[in-house]
Amino acid sequence: MTAIRDRYMYLRPIVPDDFANLYEWSATSGIGDRWRFHGEMPSYDRFVETLFFGVLEHKVVVTRADNKAVGVLTAYNADHRSGTCYLSAVSSPAFLSKGLVPLGAAVFADSIFDSWPMRHIYLEIFSYNLPVLNSVLVRIAKEEACLKDDLFWDDAYYDRLIFSIERERWCEEVRPLLIADAATLRTLT
Repeated sequence: MTAIRDRYMYLRPIVPDDFANLYEWSATSGIGDRWRFHGEMPSYDRFVETLFFGVLEHKVVVTRADNKAVGVLTAYNADHRSGTCYLSAVSSPAFLSKGLVPLGAAVFADSIFDSWPMRHIYLEIFSYNLPVLNSVLVRIAKEEACLKDDLFWDDAYYDRLIFSIERERWCEEVRPLLIADAATLRTLT
């Protein structure tokens, strides 16, 4: 895909005007505790300072209907020699479960495969996130590893799961869905 967009949303680079929204989202219970700092909030200045550490690309998911930022996507920890990177997706509180951020993540993954010589895009997911993500994951990725009880959070231990989106499978099976109609992928969420 050459255009990073679809009829419901589009992706754009992160800009300084986005920082306050991202900081607010990361401080929101149910979002921030599942993202970068796992609920331990740094100061705003420290948050902004670390926002680009290890990042290959950031994209903001924006609605076409009202031009509203509803999520942020990040490709990070790129290993160009091995052809791998990680992808994270965070939704604004108002758009959890609306499907736009997962759709944006799919379009972003496609863009990464188009723009970079990546063989695998890894998704690092803690087991408490599986109930909301599993229906999509099984269709686009395979589980590569499980680090048992790797995170202590909210008085419990959780597994760290590593999933892999493989370039070949993506290009043969998922990309045709995006090209045919990106709305098709929304039905997977």
